[in-house]
Formats: sequence, structure tokens, C-alpha cells
Amino acid sequence: MNALDMLRKDHERVRELFSEYDTLSGDGPRKNEVARAALHELELHSRIEEGLFYPAMRVRTGKDCISLVKNSLNEHHEMDDLIRELRNTDPSDPEFDEKFQELMENAQEHFGEEEAEMFPRAQMLGNELDKLGLRIQEEKQNAQI
Repeated sequence: MNALDMLRKDHERVRELFSEYDTLSGDGPRKNEVARAALHELELHSRIEEGLFYPAMRVRTGKDCISLVKNSLNEHHEMDDLIRELRNTDPSDPEFDEKFQELMENAQEHFGEEEAEMFPRAQMLGNELDKLGLRIQEEKQNAQI
């Protein structure tokens, strides 16, 4: 599986967690579990994009993609701030749900922008996408140990 396929799969996994979160009522243990899983997935995904994918985009795709990478990094920073706040907020606090909803909106918008603007341009990476896919897979395996 190449890097773009893996990143899209990450997006879909987080979207599924968001959807499940929205279907759960109250502040029960399952809702907290789903929220924590989504936070973990987003953190890992950001680390992979920032450490592997974005540097390849920056170096190999030209100046037109540099602004896309910068924008994505800014969006990651905003989501990282929300994740930190969520990790320090009790899930039973109404503020947790408000912040989580904000994170969901930001992530959904970010995923849409990447899929519509960055991923098509990433096709320029050609065979490097396969190599990046292997490195992403290794990173994910190491994160699960």
C-alpha cells in the first residue's frame, strides 16, 4: 500500500471514530474510549505526516506545494493544541464535548483539503510513494509496541 492509500485509510479510520462518537449519548465509558482512540489516531497520523510525508512533499514537488505543507502544519498545530486541552479535560466536563466537536470539525476540514489539494499533487512522488508507504507501516508498527 502506498503512502497516499495509507494516509487516506487513516483519515477514514478517524472519520469512523468521529461518527461513532456522535452516535453515543451522555459521557459514558464507551464515548470516552472512542474519543481517546480518535486522539491517539490523530496524534500518530500527524507525527507520520510531519516526519515522513510533508518533508517528501516539500523537497520533491516544488514551490506550489510548499504553501500547502505550511498550511497543513499550521492546521496540525491547532489540532495539537486542542488535543492537549482535551487530554487535560475530564470527559464528563461539558467543555470536553465542545472541544472535541471543534477538533472533529478542524480534522474533517483538514482531511478534505489534503485529499482534494495535496494528495493529487503528491502523485508527482511516483515510486517514492511506495517507499513512504513502507516507512509509514514501520512507524505504525513501532507505535503499537
